[in-house]
Amino acid sequence: MKVVQLNAATLPVYRSELASLLMDAIEQGAPMGFLPSLSSQMAENVFHDLRPQMTQQRVMLWIARDSNGVLGTVQLQMDDNAVRTQSGTVNALLVPPFARHSGVATKLMHKLEETAIKLRCVMLSSNLQSGSEAEFFYRSQGYRCRSIEEEHAHSYHHGSRQNILYYKLLR
Repeated sequence: MKVVQLNAATLPVYRSELASLLMDAIEQGAPMGFLPSLSSQMAENVFHDLRPQMTQQRVMLWIARDSNGVLGTVQLQMDDNAVRTQSGTVNALLVPPFARHSGVATKLMHKLEETAIKLRCVMLSSNLQSGSEAEFFYRSQGYRCRSIEEEHAHSYHHGSRQNILYYKLLR
């Protein structure tokens, strides 16, 4: 398995595989902020629309891949006032069930964190839902819970969940 950072020129090569990852995550009830009926074209557009931000290095995107294709992805979004606060947000860490617990997400996060440190970020954060598998993963990576916000969003499981902000200090 290899982890590579994509740029605006290489993103189109992987756009359809990334769209499939996104659609699978939504189908499985991941709280991505999209309707469950997201079409493949709309999912591809989500990634296509990142290109201007990637060109400006406001968003960075990595994929983990092997000879069979893309195994996972993660994005680092530099905060708008990153010069002042030196922080970034981890977005869209997506790994399909068949590739979980095999080190894919950990390797993606290590690359993201290495880059964040090079960009002089002192803190990363990510919004998660309480009780999710993602929450336990972030804890295992050294992230801490900062706040809890009640949100009555009807998920795939039809219930209310709490949004939780996790953060990690890099220095």
